Amino acid sequence: MARIHGKSGEIGIAASITPEGSPADLDFTVVGSLSAWSVSFSRPTFEATTLRSVGKSFLPGIEDVAGGFDGTFDTDAIQMLLAASADQDAVWIRITPSTSYPEIFLQGSAWVNVTTSAAASDAVKVSVSFLGQGVWQKSFTA
Repeated sequence: MARIHGKSGEIGIAASITPEGSPADLDFTVVGSLSAWSVSFSRPTFEATTLRSVGKSFLPGIEDVAGGFDGTFDTDAIQMLLAASADQDAVWIRITPSTSYPEIFLQGSAWVNVTTSAAASDAVKVSVSFLGQGVWQKSFTA
């Protein structure tokens, strides 16, 4: 597997889903003017040590998915982002680290929050945070 540069990544959002419960590839709309993204897959652990144990034991909890993406305020993208944050249902997010390897992606349903910020000496920024809803697909086969 090759190492990839972040400059060719993209984030897609889909509000509609197929009857199977996940969006078709063509239903994702790419969010423009983004410069960074992050996603975390974490699992809490619970102590399960018993009497007479020689060391601590732990049990894994349910995976928690959270992340975000940042960029420059774009009049073409902001309406879609605000609609996603106001949606009564979770939207679908697909993160493709490099469009040179479209078969490598992370995707799943998520609740979205949008923040915009500005300063007199800088471009207007947009920041999106999300919390995963359910199991996320992780495709790393290139």
